Amino acid sequence: MSYTAGILAIMSMYGGYQNAKANQAGLGMKADEFDLVADEALLTHHFNKKQRDKETMSLTYQTLAQGMDKAGVMGLSGLKTVENIKAETASSGAMMGVGTTNEVVINQHLQNASKQLAIQQQTKERVSNIQQNANSINQMEDWKIKMKVAKLRRSAAQTRAGADSAFFAGMLNAFTGSAQTYTGAGGRFEKDSFADLFSS
Repeated sequence: MSYTAGILAIMSMYGGYQNAKANQAGLGMKADEFDLVADEALLTHHFNKKQRDKETMSLTYQTLAQGMDKAGVMGLSGLKTVENIKAETASSGAMMGVGTTNEVVINQHLQNASKQLAIQQQTKERVSNIQQNANSINQMEDWKIKMKVAKLRRSAAQTRAGADSAFFAGMLNAFTGSAQTYTGAGGRFEKDSFADLFSS
């Protein structure tokens, strides 16, 4: 048995082993990259969601403040109208609290209250729409990130499984290659031929 052929076969097998390990490590790093991208996507999603929630809260407060201001202005305007009616009534010599004059004032108060209630209802609807839109966007984004992360996790798992398979295939190639190197260098497979390598 040729010692040279045996040594070349061992070197070939070692080289094949190193290649198999390198391929396995490379695929493992690729799988880690999939996981890293998934983690970063989750962090970005949580940050964006918090920002959207802050913007929604700010818009809600702004809408409520505008509604209150508008209702307040409407209330003052209504009171001014009532005071004008009273002033006109007094200057005409009519008595307040009687008949048509009193009905006009009461009617004006009712109109004022109705307008203020309408403004409050509109404000409530605007706030409700803002919150519903924000919830819809958040639900859609939650679903999208869930799908994206699941896909990345699957890719990571498949790549790791592929790394193990690639290592196994690489070792088979290493064995085959070492056998070819051994026979190509003049070695022959006989009973106890490998044992002869280590005998004196």
